[in-house]
Amino acid sequence: MKKTLGILSSIGVIGISTTSVIGCIAPKYASGVEGQRVVLVTESGKVDDHAFNEDAYKGMNTYLMYNYNLIGKNNYVESVDASYTSLVSGYRLAKLKKADALVLSGFAHIPTLSEATKLFKNQSVILIDGKADYDNPEYQNVISIVFNSQIASKQAVFDAAYWATTKVKDAQGNETEKMQGDVNGDGKITFGTFGGTSFKYAVDNYMWGAFLGVELFNQYYATTSESYRKIYLANTSTHQVGDLKITSSSDAAYYSGNFQLGGATKSGIVDKLIGQEKSDLIFPIAGPQIQDVLNYIPRGFNGRPYIIGVDGDQATAYDSDAVHGRFITSAIKNISSATQAALQHSSSLKDRSGNAWTDVWDGLSPTPALNWSVDLVDDGSGKYQLKTHKLFLYDEEKQDDAPDATNVLINYVNAAFEKTSMEISSYMDGALIQKIAEEIVAKKLIAVKLS
Repeated sequence: MKKTLGILSSIGVIGISTTSVIGCIAPKYASGVEGQRVVLVTESGKVDDHAFNEDAYKGMNTYLMYNYNLIGKNNYVESVDASYTSLVSGYRLAKLKKADALVLSGFAHIPTLSEATKLFKNQSVILIDGKADYDNPEYQNVISIVFNSQIASKQAVFDAAYWATTKVKDAQGNETEKMQGDVNGDGKITFGTFGGTSFKYAVDNYMWGAFLGVELFNQYYATTSESYRKIYLANTSTHQVGDLKITSSSDAAYYSGNFQLGGATKSGIVDKLIGQEKSDLIFPIAGPQIQDVLNYIPRGFNGRPYIIGVDGDQATAYDSDAVHGRFITSAIKNISSATQAALQHSSSLKDRSGNAWTDVWDGLSPTPALNWSVDLVDDGSGKYQLKTHKLFLYDEEKQDDAPDATNVLINYVNAAFEKTSMEISSYMDGALIQKIAEEIVAKKLIAVKLS
């Protein structure tokens, strides 16, 4: 983990004076009395970004309302960007707001985490979507929340692949040769994905699971279906997952370089995946840059790609006539639920009667709850193309024992991911992903509902 912190620190640690850059305007105190005041600091951007920050903010507000009947109207600080100066200034403003616990939304806070713990020595610092180096004694008040996002993305991509390769029926109900996800009419389904910046346990695990979902779909249907249609990967020159090899966290074929709106357009990765590679399905793992994909108009063909949302219920977040019907499903990272859980286990917060919470998580990275990463269901909004999941997260031979069966595939995939090191070349290896998919199929660790 120390190596990870070193890598992330290279984001740009610049000097900051002891005088806050916030200015002389007195901040509005956070809602609540002592023991109830929680303040969230974004890693960049607004709390209503339709992505990570918004879900963490919702989780905090749900906690405040449920436990204290409070609305966190002033309980947040919006960082201008992910620079050292901006983030640390946010922590100082949270301190001025009299925060009893600090919520940091996003792994970009890792390089500045020590500054947060210095300011909040006697309060819980909750890092959402990142893991503290607990060998450092400064981090004994930090609660690290991580997600098994590789599970959510694997299922979402597998389901989307099944939906996309389903043949369109004519007016008489007969199957045609056209696949319903083939937006550019080339007779094949191409899938593309990209992240903002690289981090194994926040962006890359989503991407890794997506690659596994593509390969698992191809492996499974190659052995079980005569009408098999494979999924092609836009990110590799051969369009095969097995040839994937990412050796640099700045690889422009996979990362836009930031999480700012417009970043994926400026970097050229959207044009590469859609305009050049003609992707039919896109999985953007870059927060607001999903809007870059929605706004992109391809050249040379009329179709605009279908989208797999990320982190939250993005089909509803981008609810407009312009995007209606373009979302297949979303790989949901249940940030709201995880944030609530972490606050409920904070050492520095109290209940409405002034009593401390029990089962404190400070100094820990708790085992991810199942619903933190596998809360993947159609929400009934009518905005998703996918209505019924095809991939079941259990061993088909143990369907009658749901709790144990559910854990079979989840644990298998998580263990395979954990065996890899923090080096990006260790886990972003197509040959390894291909082998894992082959083992899952051979061991019959999945069940698929054919309908």
